[in-house]
Amino acid sequence: MKLSIVVPAKNEESIIDDFFDAILQQDELPEELIVVDNNSRDRTYQMIFDRVEQFAKRGVQLIPMECLHGNQIEARQMGFGTAKYDLIATLDMDSRPIAGWVRKVKEVFEEDPTLVGAGGRLIYNHRLPHFIH
Repeated sequence: MKLSIVVPAKNEESIIDDFFDAILQQDELPEELIVVDNNSRDRTYQMIFDRVEQFAKRGVQLIPMECLHGNQIEARQMGFGTAKYDLIATLDMDSRPIAGWVRKVKEVFEEDPTLVGAGGRLIYNHRLPHFIH
């Protein structure tokens, strides 16, 4: 089962590298990572482009997109419309998926192909990144 991950991003320059590193540390990688910049005023968009080759070397197509006149919901919808695969997950840039998260997402939908959605535990601390379990 192939997975697209959609991530809206706005002014994420200070945390974008941590997010990308968390994805690359997964034991199984997504086939596609769509990051939609939502009119950032910092280097977010350029930093997405700077990682395209690194992801390609690992077999992941990193797709940078721009949503210049929308909000987070519109940016996410733009990414959903671009996704190539039927299985689409979404994260926020301040999320840090735990080890095995991509594999687990795929397993859940392989075990029950009739599912239309799934969720999981989220630990939130407004001073720390999200950790997806």
